[in-house]
Amino acid sequence: MNILGVGTAEFILILLIMLIVAGPKRMAQWAYQAGRYTAKFRLIWAETMQMLENELNESGVDVKLPREMPTRSQLNAQIGKALEEVSQPVKETVAEVDAQLKEVEKAVSVNGSSTREHASSTTSEDVATDGGQEHENNTPDFGTWSGGKLDD
Repeated sequence: MNILGVGTAEFILILLIMLIVAGPKRMAQWAYQAGRYTAKFRLIWAETMQMLENELNESGVDVKLPREMPTRSQLNAQIGKALEEVSQPVKETVAEVDAQLKEVEKAVSVNGSSTREHASSTTSEDVATDGGQEHENNTPDFGTWSGGKLDD
């Protein structure tokens, strides 16, 4: 439950603080007032929808409007249906990119394993020489970054 960014635990804490500060008698009165305003709002919604439907019917548009206020799940379902035409090409593109990504990963893993096999098949003599010169400890000289010695 999340009402205006307030979760269940925060809502219970607010109710407990209200109960301590206002007392049970005032909280019952507040709940009664909240119920009355909710009923008034629902009545206003129903009257507004009836007026709009009558005006649309008089103009020749036959539309049925909801008498009750829509819930969040109903609104999400309607928005999802409306956006489906727009989101379908995006979903297809994402699926194509995922398929291509899997192909690339498969190619990299195949190439990576063949590279490892090639690297393991090289001998220490191939690695130990650099331009015809052997280095100490049979390691190639990659310059200062690899800890090699600088030639002055």
